[in-house]
Amino acid sequence: MTQKLPSVANAVTAAVRAGKIEDQDKGARNLAERYATLIDRAEAVWQELEDLRGDPDQDDETIYKKIARLQAAVAAQQVASDLGPKLLQALDRLGLTPMARTGPTKGTQSNAKDDVPTGDSPADKLAQLRARKKAEQVRRTS
Repeated sequence: MTQKLPSVANAVTAAVRAGKIEDQDKGARNLAERYATLIDRAEAVWQELEDLRGDPDQDDETIYKKIARLQAAVAAQQVASDLGPKLLQALDRLGLTPMARTGPTKGTQSNAKDDVPTGDSPADKLAQLRARKKAEQVRRTS
């Protein structure tokens, strides 16, 4: 039997409670909580599969019910895996995540010549650092 891992869902819930989540960020928060629950559930699904494999004396009806539960769990994982990132991208484009509101395109001015953000946000500073590095590489190859 494997060691029980700490709950990702509990950690995410604690982080969300500790942070200040705006009403407009509830979609991203709910998505994070759903992902965390699915991650935790993956361990239980794996254990259920191992139990199914390890008990050859189960009757067919019991096996079919367990397989149906496993199929449903896997289907939920697939839906979240396929649609979750698309939902997050849509929330970003609508400006409904903190990252969308603090990224280099929001609330900062841009240097039109190089299209490098001039703000002080972490994303802007990273873009500025990348631009400097690229400029150094261009100078070295010229």
